[in-house]
Amino acid sequence: MLNYFNTFGNGNCFPIPSDCRGASNATEFTRQRDKIIDAIRLINADILGLIELENDGFGPASAIQDLVNGLNAVMGPATYALVDVGVSNLGGDAITNGFIYKPSTVEIAPGTVPAFLNTGELTQGPGRFHRPPLAVTFRQLSTDATFTAVVNHLKSKGSACDPADNDPFQGNCNGNRTRAAQQILTWLATNPSGSNDPDVLIMGDINAYAMEDPIKTLEAGGFTNLNSPNSYSFSFQGQWGSLDHALANSSLNSQVTGSDKWHINADEPVILDYGLSFKSPSQQSLFYSNDPFRSSDHDPVIVGLSLTGNGPTEPTAPVVVSTSPANGAIGVPRNTQIILTFDQPIQKGTGTIILRRRVLPILDTRTTDIATSPRVTLDGNRFILTVSGRGTLLNRLTLYDFTFPAGGVTSLGGSPLANPVNFSFRTRFD
Repeated sequence: MLNYFNTFGNGNCFPIPSDCRGASNATEFTRQRDKIIDAIRLINADILGLIELENDGFGPASAIQDLVNGLNAVMGPATYALVDVGVSNLGGDAITNGFIYKPSTVEIAPGTVPAFLNTGELTQGPGRFHRPPLAVTFRQLSTDATFTAVVNHLKSKGSACDPADNDPFQGNCNGNRTRAAQQILTWLATNPSGSNDPDVLIMGDINAYAMEDPIKTLEAGGFTNLNSPNSYSFSFQGQWGSLDHALANSSLNSQVTGSDKWHINADEPVILDYGLSFKSPSQQSLFYSNDPFRSSDHDPVIVGLSLTGNGPTEPTAPVVVSTSPANGAIGVPRNTQIILTFDQPIQKGTGTIILRRRVLPILDTRTTDIATSPRVTLDGNRFILTVSGRGTLLNRLTLYDFTFPAGGVTSLGGSPLANPVNFSFRTRFD
């Protein structure tokens, strides 16, 4: 979209009151809104990634809720719903990214959470460059199949950046966009939404053409550009190219039925847009229609998927991938924490942890109730136990046996740990 703001006039907009964009008054906004709603109605997608939304949250008066309200008034009640990210502002810019979807066909996958990246190159403090990428895992109701969609909007070629990041051929901020692409790949490798399914679709305004470094970085990271390098989605000073892309990773690529760019904007003259400025009253009427043409400045990218059900129909049990200390470790600090890392996000289960101090002839045993102990904490896919021996430390040069019970944790979908976890370690002297 092109700056979808449902508040007008400097001092009234979010999150930067002086940075109002898009329609300058209610009349222009109605013209803009009608065109965008008609475009989305005709696309009729189950999931839409949106960019250039006013960054005013997800409440009843937000821009994204206003768009959903307008769509549902035209297409029928509850046709679309928004993804509430749970923050008052997604990033620090005046505009942000978002998702809407059809709850009759898809849902946010159970056990997953919307996630966004706002660190490193994507930091949102002063001097920020990009809008936060937003990742949401959706489940298709008819098949139980899931995939993760990631909507992006990176820094434009005309922005002011460090000269070292500018490129005479790829435009200003090429270095920033390339670093952002690499950090998005790294972030996605951590499974930020908590999905059990590997399928990922990266989409949005990367502000880079198909043969430039940011797109090549995503391709080198295992993603395939679903559109031809010769396709286009934007025109600038009489030249056409594609700043907008959809890229699928290897597991999703075989499930793509097609991808195309609907040329409703790039081919159309600016005079057809919603704006009233520099048009006479007769031109405001003559050149305007509440149809999809010139509803924005970029063409939408439309992707078809036939998901094959890689998403599990039943929650899978968590599996331990590492322990700290490792089994057989020696020289473990006496003030250590015991950490179990699992293959997926977890929640507390039930049962008793046993930490046995092997001092013959007596085995000194201490127990911890998982459900109630204040020494138990969770951090995503990590279970953390703060241990204590006599006083507050483990004993010196002592062999300990650790037993974690089956059912001590569960997946977010409720599937319990199937087998106990046992390992031993020895503390150091100091």
